[in-house]
Order: sequence, then structure tokens, then C-alpha cells
Amino acid sequence: MTRIHMFLASILISTHTILIANTAISENVQSAYTYNPYATPHKWNRFAPHFIPENHPVKEKLDQIFLSSNKRILKDKKSLKKAKFKVIHHEKKKNPYVAKHPEIPGYLFKVYFDSQKDIDDGRYYLYRIWGAHAIRQAINRNCFQEIFKVPRKWIYPIPLEAVPPQEGCISPKNFILVVEDMDIYGWEKNLSKWKSKAMTPELLEAIYILLDEVGLSDTVYAFNLPFCKDGKLAFIDTEYHHDWPVDFMHLARYLCTSMKHYWISIIEREKSK
Repeated sequence: MTRIHMFLASILISTHTILIANTAISENVQSAYTYNPYATPHKWNRFAPHFIPENHPVKEKLDQIFLSSNKRILKDKKSLKKAKFKVIHHEKKKNPYVAKHPEIPGYLFKVYFDSQKDIDDGRYYLYRIWGAHAIRQAINRNCFQEIFKVPRKWIYPIPLEAVPPQEGCISPKNFILVVEDMDIYGWEKNLSKWKSKAMTPELLEAIYILLDEVGLSDTVYAFNLPFCKDGKLAFIDTEYHHDWPVDFMHLARYLCTSMKHYWISIIEREKSK
């Protein structure tokens, strides 16, 4: 299959499935959520098909947290901490904060604050949801469920009754991204796993297939494809997808000598086709 044919096939498959999913979900979501006028109608309508289901236990718990607070939780990092969220990761200025909450185990929350100006959280949330969906399709299509996984992701709209943004706030944030926690190893342990016997020729072949098929240009770094404690590899950064060409050689630096040679042989073999 040529690159252009692979691209068109992936787009058709992804678009068709997303449209079906959106149709099924939006009928429930639209009736379950009350429009929050602090969000633009355009953003609300784009997000609605991806809202966390009304009967999801995480939604119920988040409702309790936001409705019981007498402060604006998304005002800034200090406000988030007062609501018992614990920030566990933040990389760059325009990246979201990744947080956990002790009362909601098994999930991560990615948030932007009102204080973060010029941030399009819509692009961030939607691209990652679409990417996770495309990767999940590819995993299922190739029967790789035993070796790979990707978190489910939903958008949680802040309840209208919660504390509103301060008057004059330039960039109010009214949504957070809910993500399944993949229970990954820490950075150092993950690097050692990549260089260990856990990385096999068969696994490298499967990794190449998914990166190439879905155009995962940002998954050529070990920290975006970490080992999990259940033995699987997880695709945790799903923003960049259907984004070719993929620079496969970036992954070589994380491999032991023998697996590095094997990885290079895969790249050369596929390039010659």
C-alpha cells in the first residue's frame, strides 16, 4: 500500500467511525448537559460529542468536587491544589497541567488555568481524543490488544452552578480532559525496560506498524510509549496522528545494541518497498 493510499484509508476509516460514535454519543450528551454560557457555543458544540457520559462515576465525583468548592478551581495552580488535586507533571508553558485526585483513583486530569492566556484548550483536547480513537482502531485492526493499549479520554464541562470565572477574566477555562491512568513505569524504569529483554524483535515490528499506519510522528520517543506495570506498552501522547513522515530513527537511541540494529533493519526494509 502506498503512503497516499494508506493515508486515505486511515482517514476514511477514522472519519467513518468517529461520525458513527459521535452520532450515538451526542444524543445522550446534549440532553445530559446544560450549556455553560462562559464557553462559546462553537466550542461547546464541538466538545459535546466527547463529554464524559452522564452516568460515569468520574463525572459524579467531579461534580461533587466542583459544586462543593467555594472557590474557582481552575483559577490557577494554587486553587487546584486547594481542591485536593495534585499536579504530577507540567512540561512547557503552553502545555496542560497533569493532575491526580485522591478520591478518583485510576484517572488523570489535564487542565489549563484561567491564568494561562492565549491557550486553545479545544485543539488540545480534541486532537488527543481523536488520536486515541485512531490508535485504538489500529490496535484492534492488527490484533495487538495483548501488547498495546491507549487510554480512553473524555471532556468534562465545568458545571454551570460551579464558581464562575472572575469578572474580566480574559481566558476562562471551562473544561478539563479526563484520561484513564495507564499505570506506567517512571522515566528511569521505563528507559531500562526499553533496553532490556522486554523489547523484542516482534514488539519492534508491531511498533513500526502502528507508528507508520497511524502517522504517530510524536511517538518516536520512549516517554510517549512507556511500559506499563501490566506488561503492555501504552500510547499516552495522542495529539499528533496522521502526521507523516515519521522519523523512525529517533527510537533507536532508546534500544540496546542488538535491538537498535534490528530496528534499523526494519526501517531500511520498509523504505525499500
